[in-house]
This record gives sequence, C-alpha cells and structure tokens, in this order.
Amino acid sequence: MPDRFARGAAIVLAAVVFVSVVHLPARGDEGMFLPDAISTLPIKKLNQRGLKIPITDLYNPNGVSIKDAVVIVDGGTGEFLSPDGLLLTNHHVAFEALVNASEQTKDYATNGYLARDRSSELPARGYTVSIPQEIKDVTGEVLAGVTDAMSQGERAAAIQNKVRSLVDPATIDYIIVNHTEHDHSGSLAYLLEHSPQAVV
Repeated sequence: MPDRFARGAAIVLAAVVFVSVVHLPARGDEGMFLPDAISTLPIKKLNQRGLKIPITDLYNPNGVSIKDAVVIVDGGTGEFLSPDGLLLTNHHVAFEALVNASEQTKDYATNGYLARDRSSELPARGYTVSIPQEIKDVTGEVLAGVTDAMSQGERAAAIQNKVRSLVDPATIDYIIVNHTEHDHSGSLAYLLEHSPQAVV
C-alpha cells in the first residue's frame, strides 16, 4: 500500500513540476483594446464571430463613431442609448443614485428598481455626466525629444517637461477617476501635488 501511495504522489508531483516548468503556448485573442488599436484587430475573425458593423463605426478619430457615445458618469463610464440622454452604466456607478432615491418604504438599494416607462424613471440626483470633446494621441509628440542615449532620469525629465508644455497642471480643474484601483489612479497623489486646485 505505501508503494502505491508513493508512486501516485510521485506522478502527481511530476505532473505539477511539468506544468510549472514547461512553457506551453497560449493565445489571447480577446480583451480590452485602446480605441486607436481597434484597426489592428483581425476583422475577418471578428466578422465570423458576429461583428456586423464596420470597424470605423466603433472608432473613427476623424468622424462620428461609437466612441462619441461614451461619457463619464460621475467618475465611471457610460454610454448614450437615446438622443434624449438615456444612459447605460454599471451597477456600481449608479448604485448611489438608487440609495438617494430610496425611501423608508422603498429600498431600491436592496431590491432594485425597474422603470417600465419614461414617466416612472427616477432622477439620478447629484450625478454629473461629462462628454469628452477630443481623444488625441500625443505619444509621438511627447517622445519626440527622448533618445535611447538618455539615462532614466533624463528620459523622465524630458517626458515630464513635454507633458507640462501640452497641459499646464495649473489649468486642471477636475480629475475624473474611473476606478480607484492602482492601475487607474496610482499617480493621483503625484498629480494632485502639481494640481492642488483640482477637484477629484
């Protein structure tokens, strides 16, 4: 019996070591993409998977596209669904509106709420919606003076100076944070050092 147990344990251990050490190829063909990277996606494959609209309807930097429907809803993202201003957003973004609309006998935060028609819609009191006016890739402009011969400190200073020439920190009135995870807002404290007047 101990021999069978030892042999079974050895096989399991060998399988774990094999999976841990051997690099098997993996292909990730889905995920989030920056808008200007959409044109690099495999369009034929997307069409086979059900995409029925042209890529330029998703993102067109020189014209109207779905990008123009995306708005900032009180720090989160949302999309226009109608010309009357009806928005779609995530639950965690709209949750505070449900809490604010609740009453002692109507606990929308716990039970939810469904407006069956326009007249029964609840206002999202205290919420603001910001509509981006322009999306501009300034990477080339920012990196124009950066060379491989620079030290990390010189490179950082050159990038910082170029960014400051494009956006003066003293002119920033509002900082909109979509999420508070580090990858979205890790530099917030640094930004507020240079823009103390900004409202987050």
